[in-house]
Amino acid sequence: MRVLVVHTETRYFSGAQTMLGYFLAEAATMPWRVAVAAAPAPRIERLVPAGVELIALPDNQRFTPAGWLRQVAAVIRAHRRDPFDLVHGWTARDWDLAASAARGCRIGGLGTLHDHPHAPALSPRRRRLMRAAARWGLDRIVCVSSAVRRECIAVGYPAARLAVVRNGLPDTPAPPGPRGEPSPPRLGFLGTFSERKGMRGLIEMAARLATGAPDWELWIGGEPQDAAGERLTAEIRRRIDGAPWGRRVRFMAWVERPEQFLAAVDVLVCPSVDFDPLPTVLIEAARAGRPVVATRTGGVEEVVVDGETGWLFPMGAWAEGADVLARCLREPGASRAAGLRARERFHSVFTAARMAAEYGLVYRDVRPHP
Repeated sequence: MRVLVVHTETRYFSGAQTMLGYFLAEAATMPWRVAVAAAPAPRIERLVPAGVELIALPDNQRFTPAGWLRQVAAVIRAHRRDPFDLVHGWTARDWDLAASAARGCRIGGLGTLHDHPHAPALSPRRRRLMRAAARWGLDRIVCVSSAVRRECIAVGYPAARLAVVRNGLPDTPAPPGPRGEPSPPRLGFLGTFSERKGMRGLIEMAARLATGAPDWELWIGGEPQDAAGERLTAEIRRRIDGAPWGRRVRFMAWVERPEQFLAAVDVLVCPSVDFDPLPTVLIEAARAGRPVVATRTGGVEEVVVDGETGWLFPMGAWAEGADVLARCLREPGASRAAGLRARERFHSVFTAARMAAEYGLVYRDVRPHP
């Protein structure tokens, strides 16, 4: 079986692109061949392992019908040179190309959905294109969590065409182990600085901890990605600077190596206040053997087993979240045990090798177009 993965994004590099790199590295070891069709971009080109064919697509970042037709033609030409059995649109913005190429080449087609089907980043026109692609050219839609699948069904996607393949990460030989310094215990936040990620709630919990919990530190890793995030960050910094507990909070620059950040904290805090399909940072924490305190939203409950590998609380319930964090600070042994269980669960559920193998099972079920 020969699979063509198409990905047309060149401006942004997000978690979906990182996951594509992990998938391709494992796909190269599978009993099926994979090639990648992508618009030229250095960061995307670096993702493609040696031995995996990279097919250049004409750039169509500022979408035009003529540019889209040139991309479809490029895929059809590549298929004529060395035929594919199916074409896989890696993100929702790739579905229309994958569906059209599948029809034009008379092969199977599928697409992966990494977010809510009505996520704010998807324009109404893009949502219409997604639904058309799902009806007309894609035999399967792969959702990265059961939560995403439920949302797809809720907005009208046929359940029979939806499969779930959870994202996975490369394995590491061993978790970093507990921090060498026994005190003070250290909480960590890692992600973009935005309203959606619950930054206000994070600071609200920190303020509550300051009134009754033992000594602690809070490390905040990441950066804002837009003007709204910059305003939010400035507001939060002002509040921290004016608080008597502000000395306990440390802002980090953007973290290139999440495993190093996670090795330096005892508990990861993920206070999202919006649908989160399957937060990669939670899987990274599990791989590092770190427990998580997070809000119940989207696919979070598919990563964090409440009371076993971490602890969950309702969105917006900052007093309850602060109580959970205070308990983690008072009972470090329970937190370390939860981290070890998270690491064990990572091995069985969230490795990149498992992700690639499950995609292979879906590929075998995709029907070609007549």
